[in-house]
Amino acid sequence: MKYSAYIVIALMALLAACTKAELCEEGEHPHKAGVLFAFDWAGVNGDPRATYHEAEPGTKDSMLVIAKRIIGTRITGCRVDAKDGYGYYLFDGDIGAMTIPTADDNTGDNTGDDNTGDDTGDNTGDNTGGDNTGDNTGDDTGDNTGGGDDSGINVGARSHRADAVTPSVPGYTDPTDQFRVQAGTFKFVAVNFDKEEFVYDEIYDYLENGISNNTYLRDLCVRYKLYRFNSPELHGYMPDWPDYNVYGPRDEYGFPTGQIYLQPDLMPVYYDSISPLVIDKNTTQKFTFRPSILTQNIDIYFDIHKVLDGDDGLPFAIDTVCAEISGIPYRLNLSSDMFDVKNTGKMRFKCWPEDDNGNKIGKDTEATTDLHYHGNIDVLSLVNSDNAEAFRGPGILQLMIKIKGLKTIHARINLHETIAKAQLYKSSEDGLWAFRRKDHGELRIAATLIIDKKAVLPSEHSGLEVWTNAGEDDILVDT
Repeated sequence: MKYSAYIVIALMALLAACTKAELCEEGEHPHKAGVLFAFDWAGVNGDPRATYHEAEPGTKDSMLVIAKRIIGTRITGCRVDAKDGYGYYLFDGDIGAMTIPTADDNTGDNTGDDNTGDDTGDNTGDNTGGDNTGDNTGDDTGDNTGGGDDSGINVGARSHRADAVTPSVPGYTDPTDQFRVQAGTFKFVAVNFDKEEFVYDEIYDYLENGISNNTYLRDLCVRYKLYRFNSPELHGYMPDWPDYNVYGPRDEYGFPTGQIYLQPDLMPVYYDSISPLVIDKNTTQKFTFRPSILTQNIDIYFDIHKVLDGDDGLPFAIDTVCAEISGIPYRLNLSSDMFDVKNTGKMRFKCWPEDDNGNKIGKDTEATTDLHYHGNIDVLSLVNSDNAEAFRGPGILQLMIKIKGLKTIHARINLHETIAKAQLYKSSEDGLWAFRRKDHGELRIAATLIIDKKAVLPSEHSGLEVWTNAGEDDILVDT
């Protein structure tokens, strides 16, 4: 019995020694390893969501890569070039500090209204081939310990690391293609990094405080930036657009801020994750991400009938048609690929006339009476209104129709039924989140918009969706 006790004590001492060696803290860590990142864009080549705004899908901007060591947690964030794999540290898990300033990333005209909720679930999928085989069902399970004594994280600190290091340090002052991490079991995620398009405050908070707050990779969300309808930074097609659909974020006095518009040429969200893999000490391993697109391309079709026999009997032609659609989610959980349906924004976009075969045609003529119009948006998805008769809130399409040489007509319609029939998304049980049912959707509006040269005319359409004049008894946001 005495010998058994000695054996147990000896084993415990050995285990303690191994644990200490695995998690030890030294200037040049004996268990360091190198990781290289590459990106295979073959999966999105030819995808209309990728080619709609970009000649080379996914290669325009950098990618934000997060490496999380699961046992004895370390979190490292990197900004990596999408083409050559070179980049810089965003957050060094060993020193526990941001390596570049981030405080001004979401200031100015692009803040938004967050909605917290239960973003459970994971984004499964096959990540086979190349260097990172295995399916992508794993998550950052295991204990999330090590946040205090083990990590050395300086919670909340943001320092410009380049000011505190010797000049020409790879990954800090100079780009590097080999990022140093401590050996262990890691999970990696990557999302496109463009501070002109997205707000990364939730990811920054995770990098700095994820260990101490016991949060996980599955909780990470990104947001598209929002703008006021008259912001000079908003890529608007018509700067004189009036905002008749007032909803969304409000100020401390309860008045709408008008800060609810998304850019009309949104960049898709590119994302991939790599299942937990072991990285051995004193090795260099390459991991290849194969990003997929987490957005939805939507075509919108509607018809316009022109009544030419007005009071003066003179024909007229439509110069331009600009549209605004509401109900666009702007916050996305990356792991589950689910978007927040309770916080939505609006987007403006141009529409163009087409013939009966769907071919784009030139300008409208005075002799034409019936026109087919088509618009396209690339968004997370499109949410309809809870009220089929409302004209404020999500799911409202507004048109600004400029009559050549005459006035501008403002029309609107609630697309409650059209969006529901399109089956663009499926809601979670709690109704707070939803996921896309398809990569591409179509909204074909059954009601024909009937106009003369002055206004929208009554329609004979029997459904709930009816075109009306916008602007009558409406409150505009103060400019």
